[in-house]
Amino acid sequence: MISVLIPIFNYNVTSLVTELHTQLSVLKLGFEITCIDDGSELFLEENKDLEKLENIVYEYSKTNIGRSKVRNVLAKKARYNWLLFLDADVIPVEKGFIKNYVSAITSNVGRVYFGGIKNPNQISDSQKLLRLKYGAERENIDIEVRKKNPYKYFLSSNFLIYKDVFNKIKFDERIEKYGFEDFLLNEELKNVGEKVIQLENLVFHNGIETNAAFLSKTKESLENLHFLNKQNFNYLENIKILSFFKKMESLKLTKLLSQLFVSFEGAFESNLKGKYPSLVIFDTYKLCYFCYLQQKD
Repeated sequence: MISVLIPIFNYNVTSLVTELHTQLSVLKLGFEITCIDDGSELFLEENKDLEKLENIVYEYSKTNIGRSKVRNVLAKKARYNWLLFLDADVIPVEKGFIKNYVSAITSNVGRVYFGGIKNPNQISDSQKLLRLKYGAERENIDIEVRKKNPYKYFLSSNFLIYKDVFNKIKFDERIEKYGFEDFLLNEELKNVGEKVIQLENLVFHNGIETNAAFLSKTKESLENLHFLNKQNFNYLENIKILSFFKKMESLKLTKLLSQLFVSFEGAFESNLKGKYPSLVIFDTYKLCYFCYLQQKD
């Protein structure tokens, strides 16, 4: 009935897989949990031990094939018609997590479901405050808000999709770096007329990154957007930061913003890595960096 698909990169998934296996086994339905370790160097022995459990498949790829391709490979290997994609660094909030998704399937109201994500509201590590604040304000979205704009609030960290639908869209494998693969998948769902059903079936996000790591990934995502923009990918006009960039371009302000990034990168990062990171400064940092990338070309 359900194929649970988990891409792994340098993360210990034993708690996640064990919890999922317990919930699935109790329901006595057809299932498999497939994990692909995508070029990891850490936790290899711990994760490989999961194969001792029934219906668990663990594979290791020596070469990192990327976030989009590994998810497509997982889907291709799936034996069942319902695909549950989960990030490696999450854990179900409720013991009835799988049961809730099975109820959604049997209700027959849709073929794509997003369960939502819950980030911690506080953390003791001062080196993780930026990601903590971003998650709390930008990702912890109330279910009633999500229902009003279901496409906007869709992430690949926790979604269930019918295999025939996934095969129509898939993750775009031209995207090799981190960033915007979720957005493009979402736009493809719109394009094929497949609605996203928002559920209150949360996973807790354990993988809160350090400020430095989150800024590095943010830059990587903007570099990815820069690449997508140069390649004239579809749907990019719906990306907020690109819309801002085009407004700045029409006002001939992109060169100034690029120079601001060069001059104030250190000051920006001092705030973003500090005790009181500002998401306004974070958004400004992103826009200035994107302008910088465009000016470099």
